[in-house]
Amino acid sequence: MRHTEDIEGCLMEGELDTIHPALSNIPATERFAIRSHPCVKLNATQCQRLEQSAEMLKTRTELLKQATKPRSVRLLRMLVQVLLQNLCLEALEIYFNCAPVEELPQNREERIFNRFLMSAFRNCAQERSVTFYAKEQHLSPNYLSSVIKAKSGRTAIRWIETFTLLQAQHYLRQTKLSIKEIAYQLHFPDQSVFGRYFKKHCGVSPSDYRNEGTT
Repeated sequence: MRHTEDIEGCLMEGELDTIHPALSNIPATERFAIRSHPCVKLNATQCQRLEQSAEMLKTRTELLKQATKPRSVRLLRMLVQVLLQNLCLEALEIYFNCAPVEELPQNREERIFNRFLMSAFRNCAQERSVTFYAKEQHLSPNYLSSVIKAKSGRTAIRWIETFTLLQAQHYLRQTKLSIKEIAYQLHFPDQSVFGRYFKKHCGVSPSDYRNEGTT
């Protein structure tokens, strides 16, 4: 909204499917709490910690872009993921040890949106209908959908699908569960239904997605 001439800053952004694996072990309540208290004041030591983590992530990402040997690509990809998680954990550790600068005011629609995100993240493995989440907040499905679309530019059903796919991708890349077991964990009727759902939204089969992560 405003800034002084000597402002300096660093912005990091990425797609959910890139950042989610690094955050998968961090409780959702801690992640979503930041939405209403996004800013904290850092001291010099905390800034240095974050700058060092970010710089290491940046250099290894550049090496990954330049790598050509399959083994180097695989190892650097794993290293970048670990460094991304390290940066996220550093930021969260610092954040939760600092007092937030100011809580952002939330209107009714923002509270509805935040409650929906929390619930969809926690329950998408069992509940994938907009009706379920609307009933939680004593709203009509149409009204909930309109609020979510207005606040995020993405439909409620798309958010539910996104969280479901993020969980599926985590299981495929980070665990040794069979595809049949993953389908069971996500409450799909069977492996076939899960496979069609995954391919429809990701463009590849679950087995191909898993294999891509090991090459």
